[in-house]
Formats: sequence, C-alpha cells, structure tokens
Amino acid sequence: MPNVLVIGANGFIGLPVCRCFVREGWSVYGLVRNASTVDSLVTQEITPILGALSDVSFLPSLYAQVTTFDVIVSATDVWDDYKSHFEELIVVVRDVAKTSLSNGVRSLVLWSSGCKDYGNTTPEGTPGLEPHTESSPLNPPDLLRARCENSLRIFEETALFDAAIIRPTNLYGFTASGYAITMDLFTNLAKSGETLHLSVPKKSIIHGTHTSDCAEAYLSLALHPNRSEVAGQCFNVSAERYDTTESIANAMAKEYNIPGGVVWHSPEERPIEFMEFFIWGYCQWVGSDKIRKLTGWKDKKPTFSEGLKTYRAAYEASKKKDLDGVGKIERHIHNALVSKAQQEKQ
Repeated sequence: MPNVLVIGANGFIGLPVCRCFVREGWSVYGLVRNASTVDSLVTQEITPILGALSDVSFLPSLYAQVTTFDVIVSATDVWDDYKSHFEELIVVVRDVAKTSLSNGVRSLVLWSSGCKDYGNTTPEGTPGLEPHTESSPLNPPDLLRARCENSLRIFEETALFDAAIIRPTNLYGFTASGYAITMDLFTNLAKSGETLHLSVPKKSIIHGTHTSDCAEAYLSLALHPNRSEVAGQCFNVSAERYDTTESIANAMAKEYNIPGGVVWHSPEERPIEFMEFFIWGYCQWVGSDKIRKLTGWKDKKPTFSEGLKTYRAAYEASKKKDLDGVGKIERHIHNALVSKAQQEKQ
C-alpha cells in the first residue's frame, strides 16, 4: 500500500487531497499544527501527525509509524513572508524525503503554488485573447511574488526527490475558500437591502475550480505511471469552463434576492479600489490541457455561478458547525488585501 504525507492536511487544498488519496486506497498521513483538528482527521481515516514546521521534533513520531513516502504533498498557503515559510517547509520535506530514500523509496513532491503566478489576461471577447499555459511568462502580483519565486526552488532538490509544481486557479466548494468573501458580502447586502456597485469590467474572467476536482488532479499526477513525465514540470489545474464577473455577480444577486441587483459603473465615474479589483476584477483565463493530456484528468463539477445554490448551502452549513478551515482562507485573504490596500494609500 503506497504512503502519502500531506503537509497542511486540514486546509482547503490539503483535506480534499487527503480524502482523495484515502478513497484510492493509500495510507494517508496528515501534518497539522492544531490539536483541535486531530479528531476530525481521524474520522476521515487520515493518520494525524501533530507538529509545526518551525519545530521538527515531531519527525521521530512520524518515522515510528512509517519511513517510506511515495508522495509528499505541500498544501500550505502562506502569503505573508513566504520566503521564511519556504525555508521551514523545505527542511521538513528534505528530511522526510531523505528518510524515504534511505529506505528504498524516492518520493514525488507535489508542491502547491497558484495560477496567479502568471498575472492577468485580458477580458472575455478581447481580440487575440489566449489562456495562460505552463509556458506563459511568470508575472505574479507583488502580493504573491515571493510564493511564485520561491516555489521554483523546489526543482533544485533533485538529489533527494522528484518534484512538480501545481498551480490551481481560485477554488470553490464546501468551506468556500476565497469565494467566502463574496458570499459573506452578499449575505450582508441582503440584510441591509443595499445594492452591489462594481466598476470592474463585466467580462473579466473569473476562472475557478471545485476543490474536489483539484484534489483529483493531484492524485492523477501521483498515479501517473511514468514519473519522468511528471518530475520537473509545472501543471495548471483549471476547470474547462470559466465564469465572468457578470455571470457570478448576476447569479449571486438573484440567489440572495438583492433588491437593486448589480449596478455597473465606469472606472471614470467610480474608481476601482484594490480589494474590488482583486476579488472581482482579477481577470485570468487558465488552460490546463497539459495535465489533461498527460493523465486523463478532467473536472466534473458545475462552475461557481451554475452550482451557486448548492455551494452556498454547503458554506453556510459548514459555517454554522464551525468546521475545520471555515473562514480561515477568507480571513487570510482579507487580511492580506487590507494590508496591501493600506500600503497603497500611504
């Protein structure tokens, strides 16, 4: 039975990845920082490993249970001081991979970054518009530059393990990830009776992927029979179809019964603030033909606007039960955006 270690096992990417490997019959070990999350992992048939990247004293307890790892998944998502985070994370990955290698198994490391590494595309309908692919130039926003640049350093570790970088789009479903900000916004608008005002282009491409589909992409790379076709490669993970600002905003205005719907303005009459741009106007079309052709992976879930009623119900139920991860990504993104917006005003 193959073994996988998922670092950040209770996160928005990590938990679905764990569940996916469990269903496939793997022995799944999940590294988490908080003792409060341990029981929830056990209920998912995931073996919890309690520890922090800054203190590797947890490693002997891991090795007492298992010493070989076919796959190591880095599913952490840190925006602030990513360079320091990388330095701590790579120490753990090196140690685990070295232990595995000394016991006869060379690990495949699946390292999570994101599609914003490529920057923006132009809106839908723009002449010459093409999706970002793995060969597109890297042009991340300043907020994510450290993640983009440091993630590439994983390819320098060829003596100990093979590695691939995974670049998912924005993710939705279950506890909602960054889309939680939008759903909470519409909940507040519905309560106050206010109308949503936007100045970003209606046809800005909001490309998302359901978290379950994303997890299946990680598994498809782990199962690919020819490791040499995966190692040293980057893989985009995106749904076949995308939403636009207009399709999401209109669907949400209808779902939440917003009296005035959505009012659109030109940037000249109503300037676009940074947070509005990042949430509603970060336009990006992402191609994922590479992983589809190599592994046969394909997405199955409806887009966010099409499945909104179900996704809203799942998020609100998760929030009521205070399930692991609910609001964590939302707060993380919100705090980062607020900090960035404040810096721009200074």
